[in-house]
Amino acid sequence: MISEKGTLKDTPVMKLLLAVFEQTLTGILYVKNEEVLKVLYFNRGKLIWAISNSDEDKLENILGDRDLVDPNILLKVKREAHVSESIGKLLVEKGLITLEELIDSSKIQLKRIIFSILKWKTGGFQFVKDAPPERLLSLDLSITNFIVDFILDEMDIGDIWKEIGSLQVELIKNPDEEKINKYRLSEKQITLLNSFSGKDKLEAVLSRYSGGHRESLLKIIYFFLMSELLIKKEFELADSSVFEEDAGFEYFHTGEQEPGPEEIEPVKSIPKQSPGAPGSFMFDSSSLAPTEEEIFNEAKTKKIKTATWILVIFILILGGIILLILLLMLNENPIDKMKSVPDTGPAGRDIITIDERKPVVEKVEDQKTGEPAGEASGTPSPSPSGTPSETPSETPPETPRDIIPTPGEKPKLPPGKSAIAYFREGNMITAGDIWKQELINAGIKYSILLELDCLQESVIGAFDRVEAKDGFFILNKPSQGRACFLVMWGKYQTRQEGAAGLKLIPRYFWQQPNPPEVIDVVKYL
Repeated sequence: MISEKGTLKDTPVMKLLLAVFEQTLTGILYVKNEEVLKVLYFNRGKLIWAISNSDEDKLENILGDRDLVDPNILLKVKREAHVSESIGKLLVEKGLITLEELIDSSKIQLKRIIFSILKWKTGGFQFVKDAPPERLLSLDLSITNFIVDFILDEMDIGDIWKEIGSLQVELIKNPDEEKINKYRLSEKQITLLNSFSGKDKLEAVLSRYSGGHRESLLKIIYFFLMSELLIKKEFELADSSVFEEDAGFEYFHTGEQEPGPEEIEPVKSIPKQSPGAPGSFMFDSSSLAPTEEEIFNEAKTKKIKTATWILVIFILILGGIILLILLLMLNENPIDKMKSVPDTGPAGRDIITIDERKPVVEKVEDQKTGEPAGEASGTPSPSPSGTPSETPSETPPETPRDIIPTPGEKPKLPPGKSAIAYFREGNMITAGDIWKQELINAGIKYSILLELDCLQESVIGAFDRVEAKDGFFILNKPSQGRACFLVMWGKYQTRQEGAAGLKLIPRYFWQQPNPPEVIDVVKYL
């Protein structure tokens, strides 16, 4: 299964995208390198959209590169885009571009975003299993097509050889046909994949094709290795440094013919030599490379051992929990035991019950007379007749309201700090509660929704981009058990005031798939 978060050094982007595809996951993949954040939206393993905070990935730049919209007209449309619509949608509605041109430009935008993150070697990622936004345009694109195009168009042959190793490597086709069928390979790709039965080295397989297609073949083989449709044998006879120096390298690049199999006499048996003779050796059968069946049997055995250990640990943990519950059920309650001790001391005062040992937390004034109802020493206050009032031992002292609220009473917010102070400390839930109470007290009805976000880094990024920070606030909006936030700006009594405030929102927020909009905040209070 794919990790929820990690580093690109440990999990390369290509492996990450292939895992999302194979596991048909639905969710949002955040990939960050320094200050650049790119977000990919998936639905059942298909890429449906991607966004980026990099200027290079903006849709208007792609439209300009394709000469579809005049830059001056595009600038004018962007100035008018103060309502909840994207630039692309406005251009289509105004008849400046067609829907097909918008879709083609969007595909180019996605390709730029994916190619750029495939080049990243450092950074981090986080995958959130959550449904993509409802208003997002769905394209349903295969991520594997982007990966293959990147390998063929962008990758250097030197990087390909680092993964493959040498011409002497032996590769084996993965026997999992269900896994292979997911990739929907072409007939030529299937023919190439079937060539790797484990009996021939890579050099022999490549010799069946013309020299002009060798580089493309190596890049497709690289894709097979990254997707684990091909598996390396455990032992290789030569590494890439040896390969680059032998005659085979010249054959591969110049197209010269290698010696045919009839010119090489195969070794049919290993000669027997006596131990101790000069130059002799003892043949050890364990030095033979494992067969294909042995490789997969070993992998299967490792999986069974891992599953067994996980089951044993689970049983031990479950047994410990059950034992702890039984001990708690059998053990007597110490408070009940103290109450059950008979009062046998002189005058009935040698044994102190648990109720008598509870201190009075504070003086409570009588609401009618204003006189103290009792001293902190625990001495009962005199009754109006002058005799001490009897207090039954079963009735505990009244709990002060400022410690435990009564049912229905709203919890008091932490005193002393402002919402923005808690926000800057990273305590966003408390900040959201304080801002919510301020909106209720001020009777605010409308505000501008900038975005709905479940990542604190993104919320902080939105705060940094807002110029008038005094109008910024967030409201808590949990989603599927996760802490999410409505990122807001502006506090208004009418929707018309909010519409006027839209003109003050920075351009960054208008470039998102879901632009800012005026909403009724009362339903969130």
